[in-house]
Amino acid sequence: MSKNKKLKLGTYSNDGLGMGLADIQFSDEELKAANKIINEDLEKIKMDFTEQLSRLDGFIKNEIGAIPRAEDFVLWFFDKKRIRETGNYLSKITDEEIIDYAREYVEYLNNYIFSSSEKEVFLKLNYGSKNMEIINLLYDNLNPEKIDVNFSDFRNIFSSQEVIKKIRWKGTEVQFVNLFTQIKFENLNIYPLLSMFFLNCKSKSFSPEQLSVSKSKETEYRGKSYVENILIKVREIAKS
Repeated sequence: MSKNKKLKLGTYSNDGLGMGLADIQFSDEELKAANKIINEDLEKIKMDFTEQLSRLDGFIKNEIGAIPRAEDFVLWFFDKKRIRETGNYLSKITDEEIIDYAREYVEYLNNYIFSSSEKEVFLKLNYGSKNMEIINLLYDNLNPEKIDVNFSDFRNIFSSQEVIKKIRWKGTEVQFVNLFTQIKFENLNIYPLLSMFFLNCKSKSFSPEQLSVSKSKETEYRGKSYVENILIKVREIAKS
């Protein structure tokens, strides 16, 4: 191999070897040594990421919307390293790299629901034959004050139809979570799904964890009467 050729480690595979290393002819001893270095590097990256994330946790949740899994970050970071950057030459993780990956991770989450053809993921109302009536009620009472979307796109988040884009919620997070957590859904864990279909007033993704916190802490909040009036109408339809 030419000394001037800068091989990257490549996609993590082959039981511990990246594709870049897999393309090189190793003896059994060299292969074991390379595997050992890579496994040690992966552990170092994971420990470094966990330590660095403790400082950035709040910022990433508030400004970006979700914390990436350590295992995913490790492979992403590893994949960017060149062969000469392993072992004792493995670099420390920078704040910028963690933030960049968090943005990529949130973008992946945002796009996943719209690109997946294997799963039907949507908000499943639990009002039987009254489901469509509830959807109409919500749209009539929320548009355009709290949402700005055509009816077809709004209706699609409650069905298995294709969803083109997320809906921006123009009110407060507390209003949002108190409204949608008091509507009856078949879905067991509603917070991740709400974050998949809606953006906050700043056009950023809701954090499922933060939605849960907002719901548990707030009993009195600005705009509560607005939310309660909609919920009263929903209950009236459900009883009719």
